[in-house]
Amino acid sequence: MEYALATPEGIKGPDVVWMSSEREAKMRDAGDPASLVPEICIEATSSSNAAEETERKRALYRDIGADEVWAVDENGRIRFFGTEELGASRIAPSCPAEGDGQ
Repeated sequence: MEYALATPEGIKGPDVVWMSSEREAKMRDAGDPASLVPEICIEATSSSNAAEETERKRALYRDIGADEVWAVDENGRIRFFGTEELGASRIAPSCPAEGDGQ
């Protein structure tokens, strides 16, 4: 499900989001585009994505209230970001930082 999020740079839509049931209930009343953001916003990155654009989106999602932003590359590697880069997700600590690449 795609969520349109209101940011200072216009409406953005993370590739994937995760939110608790409590946040989801609050988001129903947050308008469209939402003025409330899911706890985790995930961006898929690839060689065709500009690094600057991915970094800008990451900063935007954090600035509007995402607790974490994850960047998943073409090989299934995940980088986790809170106020800084994290070694693992604080929200989903059992999430591996590297998938099987498929």
